[in-house]
Amino acid sequence: MKTIIRTGQMLLAVGLLAGCSSLVINTDVKKQYKADITRTNFGVPHIRAQDLGSLSFGNAYAQAQDNLCLMADNYVRVRGETSRYWGADKEENGDGINLQQDFRYRALALVTEARRLFPQLSVDAQTIIKGYVAGYNQYLQQAAEQPNMIPALCRGAEWLTPIKPEDVLAHLFSIAVFPGAAQFGEEYFLADPHSESEQDLAFNAPYEVTPAIGSNAWALGDIASKNARGMLLANPHFPYEGNMRFWQVHHQIDDELNVMGASLVGFPGVINIGFNEHIGWSHTYSSAEHFVIYQMQTHQSDPMTYVVDGEVKQVKSRSINIDVRTNKGIEVFSKRHFYTDVGPVIENEELAWSAENFYILKDVNLYNLDMIDHWLALNRSSSLAEAKQAYHQYHGLAFNNTLLTSKQGQALYIGDIAVPDLSSAALELLISDTPWAHIRAETGLSVLPGNRSDLMFNTSVPFQRVPTLETRDFVQNSNDSHWATHPQQLLEGYSPLFGEETDSLTLRTRMGLKLLSEGKQQGGFTLATLEQSLLSDRSYLAELILDELKSLCSNTRNFDVVLSEELTVNIQQACSILKQWDGKFNAQGKGALILRELAFVIDMEEDFEVPFDPTQPAHTPRQLKQSEEVLQKLALTVANLQVAGWSLDATVNEFQFIESTTAAGEPAQDRLPWPGLFEEEGGFNMMATWSWDESHFPRHYYEPAMDLYSQEPMESGLTSSGYQVRFGSSWMYILSYTEKGPEARGLLVYSQSSDPASDHFSDQNKFYSHNKALVPLPFTQEQIDQQAKSSITVFGTRLTGDVLH
Repeated sequence: MKTIIRTGQMLLAVGLLAGCSSLVINTDVKKQYKADITRTNFGVPHIRAQDLGSLSFGNAYAQAQDNLCLMADNYVRVRGETSRYWGADKEENGDGINLQQDFRYRALALVTEARRLFPQLSVDAQTIIKGYVAGYNQYLQQAAEQPNMIPALCRGAEWLTPIKPEDVLAHLFSIAVFPGAAQFGEEYFLADPHSESEQDLAFNAPYEVTPAIGSNAWALGDIASKNARGMLLANPHFPYEGNMRFWQVHHQIDDELNVMGASLVGFPGVINIGFNEHIGWSHTYSSAEHFVIYQMQTHQSDPMTYVVDGEVKQVKSRSINIDVRTNKGIEVFSKRHFYTDVGPVIENEELAWSAENFYILKDVNLYNLDMIDHWLALNRSSSLAEAKQAYHQYHGLAFNNTLLTSKQGQALYIGDIAVPDLSSAALELLISDTPWAHIRAETGLSVLPGNRSDLMFNTSVPFQRVPTLETRDFVQNSNDSHWATHPQQLLEGYSPLFGEETDSLTLRTRMGLKLLSEGKQQGGFTLATLEQSLLSDRSYLAELILDELKSLCSNTRNFDVVLSEELTVNIQQACSILKQWDGKFNAQGKGALILRELAFVIDMEEDFEVPFDPTQPAHTPRQLKQSEEVLQKLALTVANLQVAGWSLDATVNEFQFIESTTAAGEPAQDRLPWPGLFEEEGGFNMMATWSWDESHFPRHYYEPAMDLYSQEPMESGLTSSGYQVRFGSSWMYILSYTEKGPEARGLLVYSQSSDPASDHFSDQNKFYSHNKALVPLPFTQEQIDQQAKSSITVFGTRLTGDVLH
């Protein structure tokens, strides 16, 4: 039954207004925010409003219903206040993770700069942020009177406070620098010209570069679709936990906007990945670079100076004071942060601050003001031509490739729009035989001399020089570079910062290209065959080597393989299992466990007869060697699994799963078997055990299985309980344009809400685990009405004036 609830007008909490001299409260009812929120199956909100401010107001209110604690945690983090509420340590005593994180965000001055730059945002962006702030605070104000509206995870928490526009913009800034400046927190912390050694500043926090976000996306033109219209496959791979979760929503403004999809929790008022009546789009994490490290030369060995074009400049510093919760109460940690006019100083063992030089980081995405406008333009686009115009005008997609389709049957690939625009002189240093080119080849980082201004970028590459491909056939990306977007229409000659050209493709990309080829051979894709491809349980590695593995086993006279003087492993059972396996990772597949672990020791350069050939990128390398070395790798795989206590014939349903965590940090015992494959085995529907999570909610971990040789945790993430999936396919949808409009199917596999008490905490999880399928997405009003479960209308006082502070 459809439930109708209407909430009356609520004034914002008095506490929010304190010190807000530029804020005007308009009590004219015509100046209210008003949004209708109808929820359909799985709690998906469809928000209808008459203007952008009201739409964003409703968006924030509905997000807070589903993810209030997670949103609040984001704002504490970007303010650099985690140590104040949780202490300096996060995982274990002495790790200093919270303290370093706070220092990072304070060093980047995200909130300070957001407050200063807010007036420079477009009118639309300011309107959206103000509406979002009002919607979030409205929910908090109502929840103060009804505590059950607040999840137990943050009920009564002192850090659950009203927000301001600068908090929302700072959170967007934190997303923009995620692949760049945000990765160097320890380096900001360590930077100190007066330290005699790195050990003087070192602490016990584990330092790991954040794994790259993955994704698959296809845009199909009329040549590749059975109905000769545009189609899209959207398959972003994101963490299942923490601050980078997606949230599904539908936005409607009469005669202006009708767009459905998903956005990251905390992203205000627009849809990041979705579709409207005219175009559909998705994004993939780009292999492009977004920052450059510059080596600055000091003047006369004074480490607090640097020289640019012969001019001597001073290194600047400021004291960063961080409140830290301790057993004695709140104490203040104070440390100096060093920076230049070019960027912040970074330091580690490889990039030491000496009397002669030091290093700074310049990120093209720092304080990116285009993010809302860029996605809003996509949301509004009525054609691919309009969508392309958005890329001429904005550079707000901070680390994404974009793949778009249209109802007319066009397909378009647009590469990363936020890549530093280096001069020809700078590019020459990175690609010719220079020390700078060697550093880049060894480390993957672009490092350049900082003593010349012509080597420093000032903006991102203009759209005219960004890799693009428009076709009636298909474009695809699975996180390889732009180069093989279409293997018959290679994109070459671009800045090396966009990614490598003539480089081997991942097995996941090759699996995607194979699925695309097969779909076209069948006369073009339908929604059904597109869904089959998206949720494929095929392993490209299995299809590449399984027959040759079977031959190797058949030709082996002695199944006892010697790995060392102390260790001989019998591989007969493994060979028997592999001979009977069809190579698919279906729920009951036996043999998949062996291939998974073997995938982590197979070398794509050493173990194949046919090496990579840039003229055949989708088909090389290939032909597994029939060698003793490969047999030994199979034996090591068997030994590792046996020592870890795993049966070689365990099924996929037995060894991979998801499971949530209780508020006490214990396994919630709600384990579900999980579909999907790893990148290393060439799975298209990708998942992984690794993740990252900057939120401060408890997570449980099982005892890792150890590799026999290294005595380190196995790279695959295998544990005593199997593979606990924490990352992978997240917001998935497929789209086909028809004579009647867009037809779409989709699923947010980890569900809408991060609140364990919510009805929508695990409903989509369970559906996906049990069915491995998508569901129809209600886009028309008739479809929404058929699925409607509840409706509310929310009102709020419209906020006017300049920056709210």
